[in-house]
Amino acid sequence: MAAGLNTATIATILPCLRDDGDRLIPTCSDLLADLHRERDRITQSIIDLQTSLGALDVVIAAAPPDVTRRAVAALGA
Repeated sequence: MAAGLNTATIATILPCLRDDGDRLIPTCSDLLADLHRERDRITQSIIDLQTSLGALDVVIAAAPPDVTRRAVAALGA
């Protein structure tokens, strides 16, 4: 779960992993492809969130100073 995998994915891949003390070793031939797909999905989610964050930053930066002061004050309340 710390890797961002959902429980269904974990249940699927867990039988294909071996604990080697400080790391997990894949033991099934199809597992790496599945992990790469999951990594790609997570990467795309990060890109989408960064795009949204950038759009919000542009809108926030365009606010007049008095509106910004009131908003910051409201956040502290």
